[in-house]
Amino acid sequence: MIALLFGLGAWAMSSLRVETMPDINTPVMFAAIPLPGAAPEEVETLITNAVEDKVAEMEDIDRLLSSSWQNVSIVVVFFDESVDADVKFAEFKEKIAEARQLVPAEAMDPIIEEINFENLPMMFLGFPGQGRDQYQISRRAESIRNEIQALPGVKRVVMKGATDKHIEVRVNPDRLRTFGAEPLRALIEDLPQINTNMPGGKVSILGAEYTVRTVGKLNGIEDLRNTVLAAHQGEPVALRDIAAVSETYPDPETLVRVDGAHGVTLGVMKKRGYGTIEVADNVKKVLKKHPDVVVMADGSEAVKHQMGELRFHASWGIVLVLIVLLLTLGFRVAAIVSFALPMSILMTFAAMYFRGMTLDMVSLFALLLALGMMVDNSIVVCENIFRHMALGKDPDKAALEGTNEVAWPILSSTAAVAAAFLPMGLFLSGPIGEFTRPIPIVVTLSLVSSLIVAQCFNPTLCSRFIRNVKHGDEGGRFWIGARRIYTNAMAWCLNHGGIVIAAAVALLGACVLLVVFRIIGLQLFPQLDSSKFYIDIKTPPGSTIEETSAAAARIEAAFQKSPYVDHYILNLGSSGTRVEIDDRVFYGSNIARFIVDLKPLTEIDKSHKQVIDGFRKKFGGLFSDGTQMVFLEKYLGPPVGAPINIQVSGDDYDRLETVTAAVRRLLEAEPGVVDVKDDMPGRVPQVTLRTKQRAMGRLGLTTRELGGFIFLSLTGYKIGEMSVGREKRDIFLKIDAGQSGNIANMQNQKFSLPGGEEVAFGDLLEPEFTRGLSGIEHENGRRTVTIEANVAKGVEAERIVSNIEYYLPAMRRTLESLDPEIKSVDIRFAGETMLMDKAYSDLVTAVLVSLALIYIILLLEFRSTLQPLIILVCVPYALVGVILGLLIMGYSFSILAGIGLLCLIGIVVNNGIIYIDYANLLQARGMSRREACLEACLTRLRPIVLTKITVILGITPMALASASKTQFWKPLCWSIIWGLLIATTLTLVIIPVAYYITEGWRERYYNRRANTP
Repeated sequence: MIALLFGLGAWAMSSLRVETMPDINTPVMFAAIPLPGAAPEEVETLITNAVEDKVAEMEDIDRLLSSSWQNVSIVVVFFDESVDADVKFAEFKEKIAEARQLVPAEAMDPIIEEINFENLPMMFLGFPGQGRDQYQISRRAESIRNEIQALPGVKRVVMKGATDKHIEVRVNPDRLRTFGAEPLRALIEDLPQINTNMPGGKVSILGAEYTVRTVGKLNGIEDLRNTVLAAHQGEPVALRDIAAVSETYPDPETLVRVDGAHGVTLGVMKKRGYGTIEVADNVKKVLKKHPDVVVMADGSEAVKHQMGELRFHASWGIVLVLIVLLLTLGFRVAAIVSFALPMSILMTFAAMYFRGMTLDMVSLFALLLALGMMVDNSIVVCENIFRHMALGKDPDKAALEGTNEVAWPILSSTAAVAAAFLPMGLFLSGPIGEFTRPIPIVVTLSLVSSLIVAQCFNPTLCSRFIRNVKHGDEGGRFWIGARRIYTNAMAWCLNHGGIVIAAAVALLGACVLLVVFRIIGLQLFPQLDSSKFYIDIKTPPGSTIEETSAAAARIEAAFQKSPYVDHYILNLGSSGTRVEIDDRVFYGSNIARFIVDLKPLTEIDKSHKQVIDGFRKKFGGLFSDGTQMVFLEKYLGPPVGAPINIQVSGDDYDRLETVTAAVRRLLEAEPGVVDVKDDMPGRVPQVTLRTKQRAMGRLGLTTRELGGFIFLSLTGYKIGEMSVGREKRDIFLKIDAGQSGNIANMQNQKFSLPGGEEVAFGDLLEPEFTRGLSGIEHENGRRTVTIEANVAKGVEAERIVSNIEYYLPAMRRTLESLDPEIKSVDIRFAGETMLMDKAYSDLVTAVLVSLALIYIILLLEFRSTLQPLIILVCVPYALVGVILGLLIMGYSFSILAGIGLLCLIGIVVNNGIIYIDYANLLQARGMSRREACLEACLTRLRPIVLTKITVILGITPMALASASKTQFWKPLCWSIIWGLLIATTLTLVIIPVAYYITEGWRERYYNRRANTP
């Protein structure tokens, strides 16, 4: 049986999928609908509003975001985490299809995606120029992309910065006046019918059967030039007669640079169910043939490093636990207790595999957290069996009676620890709940495994391998001395119970005051060192991509000289591929983003945080023309948004701009606030061409017809595709802009109506120079501006937000006194702040439910309503230990510290269960109340202390680790260590005193009842 379980566990451990983080259910849907040539205002009114109205009909929507940019509308929907993502995605696609019928026909087909961790790049591949032109780089990158796309586990490979040739058909306006509009109409409407092959069926000729094909597919540019479109005065009009046809490159709207050279990037996404390391290794095998390709933001390296660190510290934790068992229990007992560790771990791995879990940083840490607890049950069972043998009983009888004596206590204590953890998995919601959910599951699985080992395997091993125990053996001089000191101390405490309880209450009150007066700060997750960061750049509205490139080049120059930068990618014209679930993608010629990889800590003389802060300081005064620059640092943990996120919503952008500027001033005045940014759209120059309706009506023209001609003149669009050699080319139509590129010239340009009349644009249009919005953001249907900021190291976002909330009412009164309509503008906090409030509310609920479950378990165990309350007295002292520990170590109270508190509730309750159960047993055997209290203290000291020492030593290596990746868990580790040290010390005194006092009350109560006639 043991061999079978070992084999099953070892197989499951090797088969578990390895990831950085657990699978996080993020029901987020994304749709982009391009409308070439449209300004943001037209995109908003023609597309975004229609799509929002349709999508808003869906149920279970948490947030509905949209962005209206030049040429494209983007809608992002966040659903409640309880929904079935696949069902919602199918419904979302139906709603987008319905909205597609309501938008202009010129809009292109929508791009619809589900945003989850599988749709985020697990690595980037950079292809620098190195003497090749952009087309050659693109073709090489495309070839490698096709290889990678075919690998098992690769879901998608996104290429950015690539350019492709297209066939440009540039129509001559003068030739159109000669031949009329019919050739142009035929080119637009009939080209797909001309450029095709059609099956004709079969025909029999001279007894043989032939397949018939009608072939009209264009095989080259010359075929396209010779295509006949119409007839004029009885003569055919070919495309060459009205237009110049050439193979050329489109004007780029986005550019990419890799380590300073023009290039192309590939973002590799993996499929669900495949391990990051497995997929990354397959990709790297392909790249061995291409050593010049730059690998960046490689998620597999983070996984290997993180898991390696956790395994290393887990190994040391196991060693320390085994050493303390050997020193305190002796070789034979320690060997049997130690058997519980590998057996419980392997059984836990098997259970994790069959539950479909991954081996990630959270589940592995949970296993490390449970290391000490895995031997707790075995320590209690084996120590009690050893004690019975020391009383002179034979091994079999000692094993049976010793196990039975503690069977219910360890079952209750295991259930109590599970009851402390499980509510965390049930009540912590959102991304934080998804992120932390493996902790209660893995801890519970490991405790159940250890309970099975302790109850089923350890008694057999003890009866077989522990023989010849000396009568009266109490475990060595150390424990004899410790028991004597502890018994004397408890004798004094029992005599002065009032003083002990008063001192305990005073200590608890002092710790509560530390929280009330904010001496202990609050945060969601600790800030850590990270080797990857981003820089977002937004040049003044109206900047060209060349001007944005020049601004970014000033930062590139510093990177190229820096000894700390390994590689970097620069996206120009957009922020590139989405890199986080909560990342926002921006488009525009004034937008740029750097993705920067720093060298490993072993190769540099500073921490990554110091390097990033150095760049932040160095670039602080780099731009004086209004260019905004913001650093974004990559942190471990679930997606929670920026530390400070404030949303300003309303309908009028002038008022939104006023309020946004005022909120920014408040933020910038707060010490410790850095990287303040907002997405307030800039004002970009526009030319509004207003139609002269009387002239249009006289000529029978519509705005759509005239606007289409202008669109062809200034922008053009795709009308089809054809093959050139073995490659496909888009066919792009445009009216020659030689004259139309200038508004004054375009006013004088003439075109022919179907009736032959020539009309100048100036007769139909009145130009007006204005300034329009560079983009429009919506949140839940309202125009919204988002203000975000980071905080410096050691500064808590929660304190900054509290200060801003304090100043906001006065700011609003001042603004409303100048413009009463400002009251229609709403201000709300979002991002990490919103999640923090929800997370701590959920955490309090989880604690209360844990206490209720533990009380029920204790009620069943002791069949008393009072004794469970005695045990629950120790729970507040777990909080005392956590608060004092965090204060000593200089940490804030975070969600991880809260998880540590939940862990402590279950562990500390065990002290009371082990003590009170034995004290009750001794009283039932005839001992007096005082004798039972002192004897229980004497007997249960060793198992109580040992079980807590093993938990502490199991996580001590992690708490002392210096590696950047493992520091994420330090607040949790130290909260448990200090909590156990302080709470165990206190409860070793408080519980016996409280038990002694309450049992005295109970005796006096029953004595009075017995004496009452």
